[in-house]
Amino acid sequence: MSDLKTFFLILFLSKSVILTPDPISVGDGEVELSLGENISAITTGATLQIDVSTMIDLDSKSGVVQIRKVAEAQFPSGTISAILVNDENSMIPLTYFGGILVNDGSVRLSLEGKIPLETEWNKVVLKSDLELREVSIVWLNAKH
Repeated sequence: MSDLKTFFLILFLSKSVILTPDPISVGDGEVELSLGENISAITTGATLQIDVSTMIDLDSKSGVVQIRKVAEAQFPSGTISAILVNDENSMIPLTYFGGILVNDGSVRLSLEGKIPLETEWNKVVLKSDLELREVSIVWLNAKH
């Protein structure tokens, strides 16, 4: 995809979609989310993110580096994964490789994989080796 086309796709079509209107908890196991509205990737940078802000004690004096260290210790790489599923039962695995986003008091874990463009996904199966309490699941449709 050309850089200019990617720029315009991100500029005009990128968005974050909260897949769980209410926070959910995931024990040591898996949770299946049937989506009310399908999701799709407009660029290769699309990710599934887990907002774990409620699980991290954020001190107003904590800097980004300190918050990232706490999150890395609490959520080791490879302990969380997901599978995107479509109507034809095609599946794409996503894995948390340690990508942590800290922004305005929000802490999100990024699950990444080779998500094909323009494919509609109607289900997410989230798997965790850790207990996740009161987290939100977000689809970030474009990232540069």
